[in-house]
Amino acid sequence: MKRFLSLLLIGVMCLFMFSCGEDEVPDGMKLASDTDVVDYKLFVPESWVVSTAERATTQAYVSNSDRTNITVMQWNVTETTKTVKDWWENEYKPQVFTSGAVKEYTITKNKDGTEGAKTTLDGRAATKYVYTGKIGDSFFRYEIIACVTQGSIYVVQVTYMQDKQENKDDKVTYSTVETHKEAIASIIENFRFE
Repeated sequence: MKRFLSLLLIGVMCLFMFSCGEDEVPDGMKLASDTDVVDYKLFVPESWVVSTAERATTQAYVSNSDRTNITVMQWNVTETTKTVKDWWENEYKPQVFTSGAVKEYTITKNKDGTEGAKTTLDGRAATKYVYTGKIGDSFFRYEIIACVTQGSIYVVQVTYMQDKQENKDDKVTYSTVETHKEAIASIIENFRFE
């Protein structure tokens, strides 16, 4: 009987040890990132379509008819990108705006004229940038949360496509921002670094 109880106790302890440390998938969500490739966990709503993670990038989008998407990218910190502000000024803006990849862009500014708002990503200090811009014939709205941690720059980018315009002179609108507000907030809230 003692042997049986000892074995039972060992079995329960092993079960407890192996179950600890496993992140549970939040209700209504699925794991989008491949933790064999990246060192973060990105959870998205179960109905979203997940693109394969490669080279430290993960992407998921709402559906084939709604291309609202979230992309997580990771880069190594360099001499010119030690902070999020450095990355934004020295890497992102030159590649996206100065190069002409995005045209007719508008970056949301703070009251004091600076760009970026303080936020957090998995409890770590981060900066959020918002801008709209035109690629080809379409306008997009981008919300970027960038964080430097673990020797890398992590960028979570949400992309919204413009609503269809009846006339070229109509104001560009982004109704999917409101439509997906709760889902995006939940994705950001449940993002985890490994």
